[in-house]
Amino acid sequence: MSVLNRRSRGALFARLFPFAVAGAAWGCVGETSYSKQLAPGFAPSGHAVSVLGVYKDGQMSSGAWDAIEPRLSRALGASRCAAGYTDALSSTHNAIATAIEDYARSEGPSDELLGRLAPAAGGDLIMVVTIAGRLPSHESEKDEVQHASPSMGPGGGRNGMGGAGPTHAPQPVSTDELDLSTTLFSVSEKKAVAVVSERYLGTSVDEAVLNLAAKLTESLPGASCAAWNWDAPVDADAIRHSIESP
Repeated sequence: MSVLNRRSRGALFARLFPFAVAGAAWGCVGETSYSKQLAPGFAPSGHAVSVLGVYKDGQMSSGAWDAIEPRLSRALGASRCAAGYTDALSSTHNAIATAIEDYARSEGPSDELLGRLAPAAGGDLIMVVTIAGRLPSHESEKDEVQHASPSMGPGGGRNGMGGAGPTHAPQPVSTDELDLSTTLFSVSEKKAVAVVSERYLGTSVDEAVLNLAAKLTESLPGASCAAWNWDAPVDADAIRHSIESP
């Protein structure tokens, strides 16, 4: 599995989520480390959250959410919380789906992109899950990793037909850790207001996702899942035109 190296991921994170709060990190538990960053003034309780989807291997992945949805949905007070960016979106609103895919591949899931999608969000927060890295591929672990993440291989765009990696990132390299993060974007404030993240060095994808779900539940008490309405006025051409030139 190809992934961005740690320096590239750090640079992307800093560009997309510039806020940081001193003393907000949880620290380490065994081989796993966690952090929580909240924008000044953000009150974490009682939010309705619309999940856009998963950003992985430098692009949005329509299938990756299916693998982690059962765990993370419960953190949003639901047995199932459907993502906005799915194969179904490409069949009903193909122009929007293509614009999301093209923008995220070039610029990442930035405030610019989420702000343009905000009219379609039913919640007051939009959540994007970012997955980077991999677990050690020992023989005893291969079946588990493949079972836990059937759509999380290279080229995880819509219908498994992703393109090249991010325009502004160096060539990806492999790593033996799994970095998971959930970023919360405020519809009203038009910016990211919270990031809950995990760096996992264990051997189970399911355990890593379960850990992140527990931290998300702790970080957003009383959260609920909100649907998307893609008939809302989302300007796909404006999204495409806002992509920076290489």
